[in-house]
Amino acid sequence: MTSVQILIPGGRQEETTPGLTQLSDRLLLRGAGSRGSTALALELEQRAISMSVSTGPISTAIRFDCHRRQLPVATELALDLLHRPRFEPAEVEKARKLTLGDIAQAEDQPEAVARHVADGLFMRGALRHPALGTREGVSSLHAEALRRSWETRRRGGLVVAAGDLEAPPDIELPPDKPMPLPAATAARPGLYRVDKESAPQSVIRLLMPGWSGQAPELAPARLGALALGGTFTSRLNTILREEKGWTYGARLWLEPSLGRVVFQANVVAEHTREAVDVLMEQLILAREGITETELQKAQSARCTSIVSALQSRARTAEAFAQLARQGLSPKALAHELATPCTREQVNSELARLDPDQGVLVVVCDPTWAADAWTPVRTGT
Repeated sequence: MTSVQILIPGGRQEETTPGLTQLSDRLLLRGAGSRGSTALALELEQRAISMSVSTGPISTAIRFDCHRRQLPVATELALDLLHRPRFEPAEVEKARKLTLGDIAQAEDQPEAVARHVADGLFMRGALRHPALGTREGVSSLHAEALRRSWETRRRGGLVVAAGDLEAPPDIELPPDKPMPLPAATAARPGLYRVDKESAPQSVIRLLMPGWSGQAPELAPARLGALALGGTFTSRLNTILREEKGWTYGARLWLEPSLGRVVFQANVVAEHTREAVDVLMEQLILAREGITETELQKAQSARCTSIVSALQSRARTAEAFAQLARQGLSPKALAHELATPCTREQVNSELARLDPDQGVLVVVCDPTWAADAWTPVRTGT
């Protein structure tokens, strides 16, 4: 079996209309080359080829998994998606309706609302848009605009393959252009709330400036994030879940491709203000560093994560694709495992955490909101 990813730089950060990139990418599997949507789906099904397209902030990925015997056919189909998508008007309308339905569903999901409001306040340029786009943006798009979007973005890229390979997939691409990384400073730092009447839980999401994929301090910063909120026994999870009983889980992690730190938790509604206070207090305390015991647990968790990421074809391909998105060498994981970080290095990076320069968004019943939190509407 073989897993392949074709990474096309650009992603949503280059779109001119909210939803343009996602809708354009969605249409790749709705007809390409000599096959219409139904014929393409049937070909994939009959040959047991799993193929998908995903749109990210800085890249688009065409993925496929297949038996080695089907690799030539799977490669041919992927090349059709890459070079000969059809963008038929009837399929555009079908994809548009599905996307508008997804947008309506996301607007009713507190986690999705917290995510796109926080992005709208933290990010700059096109990455302020919701990942799916807006109703107005998606409704305005036509087949030719979608085709131009794809034609502009597909001029470069790279291929990642893992599995039973006698030779690399025969996929020729122009020299890949670098995947540009967004600015890692908040556009509108502050504390915000989105009112959701009668919500039994509140969603807390915090974005802070962090570390890019090329930052030499990324490895110790990642260990610091694991110690704070990356494992079941991490500091924030222990306090908010085990000691306070306010949440089923609190997570803090790095997004190097976007140069930011993310925290998120769903908490019992009546403890919303207290949970935010504890979070901000702990992030300030984290600047003083972690203990040797916390470092050892974080190192074990990171080693386990790297090893588990290489235990299957698809996960191996994804692990190396993530390195490519971050602008890192394929040898970066091996180097990280062979070069342990000291507690001094980790604590030096944690000292740079600055929640005051971040964007905190709480989706909650207004009864439990603090007066100091600025109210915003979805779409801000």
